[in-house]
Amino acid sequence: MFLRHLRQAGQAGLLALATLLAACGGGSDPASGSSSATGGQSSNSLGQLAISLTDSQGCDYKSVWVTVEQVRIHKDSSAGDGDGGWLDLNLSPARRVDLLTLRNGVFVDLGTIQLPAGKYTQVRLVLATNENDVLDEFFRTGIYRPRTTAETHVTSSPSMDISKASNFERFIFDLVGRDAAIVRELWREVDAGGSFSLAGGPFGERLPSYGFVSGSSSHADRLATIRDVWQRHGLMIDTHTADGIKVAKKHRVAGMPMIVLETAQAVKFAETIREALGRDPVRPAELEGLEDLPQKVEVVDAAVNQVKDIIVRHC
Repeated sequence: MFLRHLRQAGQAGLLALATLLAACGGGSDPASGSSSATGGQSSNSLGQLAISLTDSQGCDYKSVWVTVEQVRIHKDSSAGDGDGGWLDLNLSPARRVDLLTLRNGVFVDLGTIQLPAGKYTQVRLVLATNENDVLDEFFRTGIYRPRTTAETHVTSSPSMDISKASNFERFIFDLVGRDAAIVRELWREVDAGGSFSLAGGPFGERLPSYGFVSGSSSHADRLATIRDVWQRHGLMIDTHTADGIKVAKKHRVAGMPMIVLETAQAVKFAETIREALGRDPVRPAELEGLEDLPQKVEVVDAAVNQVKDIIVRHC
């Protein structure tokens, strides 16, 4: 049995990834429908890897969102992205999680996968972005360059429309050896409207060890992915899910199953669904007639006490 805790960082904060691989013996019969692993390793003795996500205690942030679309596992700690032997767990669509809901021993399951028993020294999370690819650029090049308003795109997957990564300082703080002085110097450049590069230096060389692989997706990619999933599987997916599937396919290993977890209801993005499929999205029965229900609105001043009073009266 092998247990490893790996500290990682996401779009906006630190997270802990706990993995457990136990040899079950007896192997797995592919004909039975069980997951099988690829990478040229023997399947005579398989173990089950259960992957969960949790967060460490942090500062006074209201939320820290990460989108996980893939977990990659390898026995060799020096293996690069293009090397063979990677075993992938694909979350398709990507799983969007608020890390601040995962504290005090609370975990969220990302999935399980059958692997040959043994010791694995790399576990990577694959993150997806849309056209606003500030984080994809950083994980590919080591350059962090927040976008100006003019450079920030309004897209059909709006929850990913960011120009500057929220709470990204938390990850950089960990990356630079928890040296606050270095973080202050880097963010002095950012706050002045600039950027910084960790490429070619010791901190940039540490990036691969954190296990992030990323990719970006465009509106055309979303339309094509929504159309493809609908035609092949009869499933109507939302735009953020389409981003995750598109990037996950880029990192997929042949022969490995892709596990899909839906990100949102497709009905929330009716305009894009109509563009992709030429029809209105399927509306869940519980949402039928939602717009016709009574709406209650109470206008209050931007005052803390008034907001607290509403909470006390109605919650």
